Amino acid sequence: MRTAGPRILISVVALAVLAAALTVVNLRFTQVSPGGNDFLPRWVGTRLFITERQNPYSAETTAAIQDRMYGRSAEEGEDAALFAYPFYSMLVFAPFALVESYPLARALWITAQEIAVAVSVLAGLGFSGWRPGRWPLVALLLFALMWFHSAKPLVDGNAAVMVSMFMALGLFAMRRGRDGLAGMAFVLSTIKPQMVLLPLILIFAWALSHKRRSLLVSFGVCMLVLLAASFALQPSWAAENLAQVLLYGGYSPPGTLIGVFNAWWGDAGHTAGLVVSAGVGLLLFYEWVSVAGQRFDWLLWTLCVTLALSPLVGMPSTSSNHVILLLAVVWLLALWQRRTGQPRAVWVLLPVLFVGIWALFLLTLEQEQAQFGEHLSLLLVAPVFLAINLYWLRWWLLRPQGVKA
Repeated sequence: MRTAGPRILISVVALAVLAAALTVVNLRFTQVSPGGNDFLPRWVGTRLFITERQNPYSAETTAAIQDRMYGRSAEEGEDAALFAYPFYSMLVFAPFALVESYPLARALWITAQEIAVAVSVLAGLGFSGWRPGRWPLVALLLFALMWFHSAKPLVDGNAAVMVSMFMALGLFAMRRGRDGLAGMAFVLSTIKPQMVLLPLILIFAWALSHKRRSLLVSFGVCMLVLLAASFALQPSWAAENLAQVLLYGGYSPPGTLIGVFNAWWGDAGHTAGLVVSAGVGLLLFYEWVSVAGQRFDWLLWTLCVTLALSPLVGMPSTSSNHVILLLAVVWLLALWQRRTGQPRAVWVLLPVLFVGIWALFLLTLEQEQAQFGEHLSLLLVAPVFLAINLYWLRWWLLRPQGVKA
């Protein structure tokens, strides 16, 4: 009688070899291409805390990060390179902060991110119930790694990729009824709280409507443990973290619909942004109320709409944070295949998103701005496109004879 042992061993060895090969390639990239400016502040801050017990939010740590990034102090308008993450996020960064060589640490981080992108897609297939054929799966994985909203955080080292993976794993665990594991994954997704605040509120409200309290208990216990450990190690971290987050808006580009409209059209744009955001907020509230007590597929649709519409209702975002929209892409493809019985949407939706977003980036690249060269429209195009597609399928998914989970 055959056992799964040899298969598991072969799979582990194959994954280890693949990870090693990716790291070698990534190391060559990091050695000739300095950067990773989203990863650098967390690497320096975590490393200084581990090796010297230095406060990651202190002026000394910020000075060390800026010296590493610029060779000097940051000037007005430049990225201040603050640590700016919750203290417990160091749990994710610590393994890489133990590596003394920054190019090697960054290469390992990129490898971990690439694996996280693949895991996000595979977990997305799990929670959507979609079983694509070989070539659609290959196309989806290649898209996930090379799409603009994935490639940018991979190069910059943005932890949004990890947030996307933890959210996908949490949803997959929920689909399997493993609410304890789901709660743990959702806790880890809060290393970038602004990305998951609205989705988690929705998930918890839905879980309560289904009396799945173990999800909330798991999340609450794990979060309390992390917060207790954080305050024990750095009692002042919460106030210092908040202070750095509030400073972020002073040197970063607009991250909401209101901010984008204001940058384009001044006071009139600000007013228009407020009106549109209020309207979208009311629409999202209606969807949240409607999903209470409904099946899991309805929750997934509402969650994907929430992810897409978050920047439009005032939650600050960046183009790198849009990597989490991969979950909505997978869900859309699953819905289209269920609707048509064919995987043809893969060969339409993915090229449109891939070519369209990259073309927009290249055609609108503002090269005179050394720090923020992206056009502000990149904050809105993918979310609006995905939201339109999600609403196009809403009538079919939510009707009684539609998909049932």
